[in-house]
Amino acid sequence: TKNNITADVFMYLCLISMELQIPGRAHVKYQWIYTTIRGRDEQMFDGTTQPFEWIQSRDFVQILAVQWDKIITTYEQQPWIGTFHTLIGGIIEEGHTPEQTAHKELKEEAGIIAKDLQYLATFPGIWRVQKVHFFLTRDFDGPGPQTLDPGEKIQLISLTFEELLDQMTQDDRRAGEFNLRATQ
Repeated sequence: TKNNITADVFMYLCLISMELQIPGRAHVKYQWIYTTIRGRDEQMFDGTTQPFEWIQSRDFVQILAVQWDKIITTYEQQPWIGTFHTLIGGIIEEGHTPEQTAHKELKEEAGIIAKDLQYLATFPGIWRVQKVHFFLTRDFDGPGPQTLDPGEKIQLISLTFEELLDQMTQDDRRAGEFNLRATQ
């Protein structure tokens, strides 16, 4: 049933480990569109100092779009990553909220207009350098026409919860680390 799928997915998502904290005194060394390298010198036990660096990426959203007893997922191809399975979602652009981004990604990737979008939780991301904000929608119009970025090819695939878990444990690409941690 719809409620069981949502409860099961949320339970697995809750198994993700604690978030890595970047020290407040770390200064920006490099800045790109989606990634920042921060660093600072740390004193070692012998009195010397060594440089330490942290990668910080933009937060992103993932959406569980549940239609009847299936979750709408994506099979994506991107030039710099290859192909991978994931939930509908994307990077939060400067000035946008996670909820605004969830609505935008649903529309762009799946042609979905969510009538009821529920916030589920926020967890550390793939390399624990950003946060992933999870949302749920069960009441929506679509799927419909996609409006993809030039670097995206996306096929929508509806999977049962069991099929989704099986697929996540098989896919070792971009979402592999998160997927494996989420299903353990």
